Amino acid sequence: MNRNTTSWQKQSKQAESVIARHGISAWLLFLCAMLMSFLSIYTLTLSSTASKLARNWEATITQSATLRITPSTNSPENASEIAKNIFATTPGITEFEEIENDDQLTLLSPWLGDEIPADLLALPQIFAITVDTNIFDEEGLVLRVQTELPSAIWDNHQRWRGPLLDIAERLKLLSNVSTFIIGLAFVFLLFVSAEASMFSNATSISLLRQIGAEDRWISNGFIRKFVLRTTFGACAGVILGTISTLGFLGGSSNNDEMLSVVSFDLSQIYRAIFVILAAAIIGYASTRYATFRYLKKVS
Repeated sequence: MNRNTTSWQKQSKQAESVIARHGISAWLLFLCAMLMSFLSIYTLTLSSTASKLARNWEATITQSATLRITPSTNSPENASEIAKNIFATTPGITEFEEIENDDQLTLLSPWLGDEIPADLLALPQIFAITVDTNIFDEEGLVLRVQTELPSAIWDNHQRWRGPLLDIAERLKLLSNVSTFIIGLAFVFLLFVSAEASMFSNATSISLLRQIGAEDRWISNGFIRKFVLRTTFGACAGVILGTISTLGFLGGSSNNDEMLSVVSFDLSQIYRAIFVILAAAIIGYASTRYATFRYLKKVS
């Protein structure tokens, strides 16, 4: 370890020993750091989860499509068999399934109710298709469908991709702005806490000056005390935030996709390290500025 660093730590520890260690300000500083870190982890995790879900949904939408055959005079009687033959002979279509009327009514039940008679609705024939985008020729399939099934409508779901990505980007922006505001609030609270601590130790500071203590030596004691409490509070907030976020998002759904995007991974560790380091740096910079400002003001 560098000799200058060792000397700074020794002087800081000596200066800290003559500063009041207890009191409500110490707990307030710890709780403030814990709360700010908790909120930061929450917003960053929510943003990451939203981005992962959007990417997963985009991939699913890209690989899926539907063919809807509306009952009309132009529809051949064997439209279903024609559609199945088209799917079976088209390279790139890996899976297709006809959605039965009962399944369609189940999907419509939130809007139309559970007891609506099926014969009152002219339900279309709908096929759900999964494709391999690497070899699938969508334009060729659309032309073939238009030729053999004029009443059929091909839907590749692309209109949903834009809104999904837009929502994900807006959530990410909102998360970043929220984290920035939390950081500003943290800076302000640390600054106020440091000045309040200096005022409460005004007698000790005056006595230390009278016996020849330098302002840097006095400031180091406050900086060490505040940085340690801030770091410990941030660690507690990060742990609580990570556990509660994973528990809330992962435990609120039995969906495998949701569980996969909120599972503990390397990104959680990176976010935790980032928040703790940011809290320590903010604590150091805010306390250093506040202490030197106070000492200069009373000199």
